[in-house]
Amino acid sequence: MTVPRELRLVDDGQGFVLAQRPVSQLHRLQRPPLQIDQHVVSIDQSSAWIRVRIAFTQRRSGTTRIVLSSTNAHCTVAYDAADEVLTLDRSGAQLGTLPAAFAAVHRARVPPIDGHIDLDMLVDWGSVEVFVNDGRVVLTDLIPGLDAPVRIELPAGPAIQGDVRPLEASMP
Repeated sequence: MTVPRELRLVDDGQGFVLAQRPVSQLHRLQRPPLQIDQHVVSIDQSSAWIRVRIAFTQRRSGTTRIVLSSTNAHCTVAYDAADEVLTLDRSGAQLGTLPAAFAAVHRARVPPIDGHIDLDMLVDWGSVEVFVNDGRVVLTDLIPGLDAPVRIELPAGPAIQGDVRPLEASMP
């Protein structure tokens, strides 16, 4: 899935950056948030798309992780506070006939904005899109084998807020 996006130029203090975020109409597809039990959400329903929003205050060190897993594959989205780097690790994807190099870890430098990091993730069965800090950084990846049921492990801590919502849409 690649969701339609809104593009805009944002002045980040060091110059202009092309920012992108999901179209605003996407909120109309959101269902009520799912129950988060011990920082884990299990999704085995018919919804093919999931929206995960996480906001947290940057610490001086340590890594904040979100793990998406299914029976056949998994991936990890992580933010390393010391290096200010976001990674999307798809090395747990089901490769099948794909070359081993497909199992990659993608990285992007993400400085916090006013000490905060905001992640807006769209997950469907086979791909993950991560919009960071209102779209200043975006990582999109295929995750073969990531299908229902999906388990989402969320970070814990008092400075972390977020929710997980299915999106009311059907796959073609």
